[in-house]
Amino acid sequence: MALLTSHAREKVTTEVLEGFFSNSGPPAYEIDRGKLLKRGRYEFPVVFVSAASQNVRAHRRFSSIVIVDTGHGDWAVDKLP
Repeated sequence: MALLTSHAREKVTTEVLEGFFSNSGPPAYEIDRGKLLKRGRYEFPVVFVSAASQNVRAHRRFSSIVIVDTGHGDWAVDKLP
């Protein structure tokens, strides 16, 4: 929670955040090159890849994460996937 902006903290609870990172899935993710939205604000495309089973192909879920400059060389997450 310390790495989230106040805006991001309003959108997510501690339990949801802990569940997201402690969950066994997705087994893989990709973060692509970010783009400048405005000075000090960048958006990075993220792809979550679920495990493939014998009869099911891997599933990809597309989202994005927004990082902002909070000053003094610190950065924080403003939007979670």
